[in-house]
Amino acid sequence: LVLVDTNQERRDVLSAPKVEGKDVLKERFVVPGYPGVEAKIVIRRATRRLESGKSKFREGGILIKSSHAIHESTLFAPELEHDPHAAWFYGRLTCDYIDQLWNDYDDKFARSLPPTAGNTMPIIDPMRKAGLTREHPFVRALFAASLKRLRPLVDEERRQQESARTEVESHETRKRLRVLENEATKFLDRYLMQEEISREPNEKTPDTQLRTRGCSFNPPFAQLVRGQSTRFWLNVNQEAFPEVSTGDPVELKCGGPELSCNQSVALFEVHPSQQGMVRALWVVKALAVSPASEVTVRVGPIFESSTLEILESEADKYRWVEKLTFDSKRYKVRMGSTRVVTIYAPYPTLATQTVPIAIECSDKSFKIVGDTILRPHPEWGVLTCKLRVSPAKVGRTTKIVASFQNEQCMAEILSIEPLGSSIKIKLANVDHVNQRSRWRGNVLEIAARHPSLRRYLGPPEAFLGQEEKHFRVLIAEIVAEAVCSQVIGKNAASRPDEYQEYDWDAYYADYTKLMTEFLPIAHASQVSDP
Repeated sequence: LVLVDTNQERRDVLSAPKVEGKDVLKERFVVPGYPGVEAKIVIRRATRRLESGKSKFREGGILIKSSHAIHESTLFAPELEHDPHAAWFYGRLTCDYIDQLWNDYDDKFARSLPPTAGNTMPIIDPMRKAGLTREHPFVRALFAASLKRLRPLVDEERRQQESARTEVESHETRKRLRVLENEATKFLDRYLMQEEISREPNEKTPDTQLRTRGCSFNPPFAQLVRGQSTRFWLNVNQEAFPEVSTGDPVELKCGGPELSCNQSVALFEVHPSQQGMVRALWVVKALAVSPASEVTVRVGPIFESSTLEILESEADKYRWVEKLTFDSKRYKVRMGSTRVVTIYAPYPTLATQTVPIAIECSDKSFKIVGDTILRPHPEWGVLTCKLRVSPAKVGRTTKIVASFQNEQCMAEILSIEPLGSSIKIKLANVDHVNQRSRWRGNVLEIAARHPSLRRYLGPPEAFLGQEEKHFRVLIAEIVAEAVCSQVIGKNAASRPDEYQEYDWDAYYADYTKLMTEFLPIAHASQVSDP
């Protein structure tokens, strides 16, 4: 390719940057769901780590090619785009069927004919800026099949790097990190409280479903107001369903036009905290009022459904409140976490203004905090009182009683074992390129080879700098940054309707508020008070 500047009488020969590597995978495969449609994938491992992150001009990634053009470079999954272990790979995925789908859609559009079923949108961005259309069912199937081939190579790269690691942490560093682990776990428990509740939407918890059936679909029931969204997820135990693996597509369907999914196919990913488990996530939005609708999922032998009730207004959620009552007759609270308990009363029948309420609990091993007052919500037609309950011992059962004037209500509270997903912090002799730390499930891995740490740690093997105060303060900063980001990210994913109006400034304001609270705690765990 020669670029000619006639004004300057200049000719420049353009060539792609040379990347050396060796083939690690060459395969021709049939695209799932499209009999007779083949694609060819070639993946190579470079002799050096390539630029990480999505970019138009990067060296790495898999080029997506049809018969006439290359449309984009991708690693098929968002989490791989910034994974330093995936940055070793590049290659090409070729499928001529992309052109057939484009020509079919373009021809029908030009003739004002309805599109073909399964090809209802252009497979290529008409502006040629975004590459292939991720929402197109064929692109989903093609990328899912390709990801299934790329991910094991990335996992093997990670395993090899882990086996070559040298120990970084000294005995004293490990003691300090253990204190910070406990503080970070408590902080997450406090601010991810609502997500913990969503994991137990009724008496049959997801843990029970996984043990008895090998999979769990949640929430099994949801109540939404028109215009609201909620998150759904499918967890699958690979021991119970060995045919299911990461990258496999999950077919999603809504019961009618009153619901919409943000995607028609979700892809399985490695579960962040449960070994041997994969999960798929997506968001459902309520569009119209309905007494009963459903969301169904299908993958291989697994078919699950969830029932939804869609209400016209927030007030409809509280039509059932006719007297002083708890929102549940029975609660389970895990050790090390906090559970929100809500008391309701009808407005204006019981009261029209803020009034005190009496709370009694016979077992002192349960700590109950919160303002013991009923607050009016005229727009909902109820008064509410929110309490936070945390247990000090496992296996205890108690009754909590709320009283106001001549009204009284009661609920039972049971303390149960913790989930076992306490945060682990690991200082590792690894390089995550542009990232100082990286979450792997509940393990926060801090990269000792990052330039900001390496200058303080000192040379490998000894790593004597880890005992210096400035290095310990740096560790506190990195952990606080990662933990607070985790809180914001998980809360936004679990309650998308609350965050749909957020811009960058709003996210950053929440983040800095969390940092202001947790940073002094993190610092104190690494450097004692003067």
